[in-house]
Parts: sequence; structure tokens; C-alpha cells
Amino acid sequence: MKQLITVIGIFGATLGSMTTAMADSGPQAGLVVLDPSENGAFKLSGSAKAIVPRVRANSSSAQGISGSGTVVLDSPDVKTVGGASFSGGAKCTSTVQTGAAATSDPLASMDAPTFNPNSDLGSLSLNSNTTVQPGYYSGGISISGGNITFLPGVYVLDGIGLKVTNNSTTLNAQYVLLHFRGTGKLTIDGGAAVHVTAPTSGPYSGMSIFYDRASTKPATLSGDSGVSVDGVIYLPGGKLKVTGSGSAAGDAPMIGSFVIADMVEVNGIGEIIIGSGPTLPTADILFD
Repeated sequence: MKQLITVIGIFGATLGSMTTAMADSGPQAGLVVLDPSENGAFKLSGSAKAIVPRVRANSSSAQGISGSGTVVLDSPDVKTVGGASFSGGAKCTSTVQTGAAATSDPLASMDAPTFNPNSDLGSLSLNSNTTVQPGYYSGGISISGGNITFLPGVYVLDGIGLKVTNNSTTLNAQYVLLHFRGTGKLTIDGGAAVHVTAPTSGPYSGMSIFYDRASTKPATLSGDSGVSVDGVIYLPGGKLKVTGSGSAAGDAPMIGSFVIADMVEVNGIGEIIIGSGPTLPTADILFD
């Protein structure tokens, strides 16, 4: 197993510890969209303002990055293999560099978490205050109410994965890696308050979500300022779907510190912050 997350050759500056990065030039965070050919591999719509420090899109399509409605892609550094198309009142706040080189999956060689299938914790359906242990949940975890605490560790989620709904739900998962495999997927909806932070030590330090590479299941995050997922979000075969409704500057859903996905779709109103969280891998990160 790789002992540290290593993200190489992406954004052109060396990042050591988070403290050093913050003191020197700020965290080298951002978004990598891996799909090589899809129209709208990175698709934005609605009236949202998507704040992303850096974007790399591999689609060779002339509309590999697409925006419609009055959406704003607020990013100073956007590169795509193909092209970008913004229609109506949609726009990007910087000039998109087209014809760029493709970005390899920076975590392609990283081993997925291992687990013991004989230590199966089955499935959970929660609607009242509960503390949850890490481990393998073959049926997944459904949460529809209560104050739920995930203890630190690795959660291997099959079945329904992790589904969090209802505006009476609060999920706090500190120092947690959520690993989705099989049919497992992440769904956050219904106004639930969800706060996930990544481990700060061990082989998955800085990483909060890891989808199995064979999975094409989506991760769907819908919410407002009550949703924050810190750390690396990795779904190399699936689509990240983000719907947000942050009402003002500083009051917005925060989706990952560094996001790597096959495709990304953003829709909503207000601000949505992607790839800007404070926690990054402990190894060096280089962006081209």
C-alpha cells in the first residue's frame, strides 16, 4: 500500500505541509476532470457562482467545459484539452486556456483501502442520535434524522453507500475516509447538515472520499452552508454532482480541498466552493 497520497504534475508549485503552504503561497488546491471526450465533462448551469482555484479538464470536446444560464466559473487558472462554451449570461472570470495537455489521474497508483469481508457490519438505518463505528458496511448506511457522529477511521460502504437526508439531520465525521465500492455511492440531500474532515495521519492522510476505480456511480451533494467536505474527493470513474444555495460570500457549501472526478456537474444559486478546503495530502503536490 502506498503510505502517503502523492499528487504529482498537476498545478506547478511544490506544496509541503499545509502550514508551510499557507505561509508561502497558499494551498495548491483545485479540480481535475478526467473524462477524455464528453461534451460538458465539466458542466455548469443555473445562477451559481462556482469558486474553483484551478481547473484541469481532459475532454477533447469543443464543449468539454460548458456553462449556461447566468452561472459564473470564478477561477483564475482554467486549462482544457478541448474547448469551453459559455452561453447566455454564463461566463468564466479568466481566459480559458484551450488545447492544453491532458492531466493524468494523479492518484492512479494509489491502493484502495482493504477490508475483511468476514467482519461485515451489515447496514444501518438511523433517525436518532447515534455514534457509528468505522468498518465494512455491505448494505451501506442511511441517515434520515438525529445527530450522527462517525468515529475516526475508514468506512467501507457498499449497498446504498451513504445516504443522508432530512433537514433535521446532522452528520459529523471527523478524521474519516469514506470508501465506496460495488453499488455504494454518496447522496446528501434534503437540507441535511454534513461535515466531513479527512484523516491527518496514516496512509490516507488528507483524503475524505475514495470511490473504487471500477465504480461509475455518482456522488451527489446538495445543500447550502450546512455541507462541508474537507480533504481530497476521488471518484475517477463517476460524476460529482453538486447543487448549492450559499446565500452570500462566506456562506456556501464547501466541496473538497482537491477534487478528482471523471465528470463534474454544478447547478444551483449563490456560491459553491470546490477544491478550496484547508486540508491537503501530506505529500508534495505539484501543479503544472
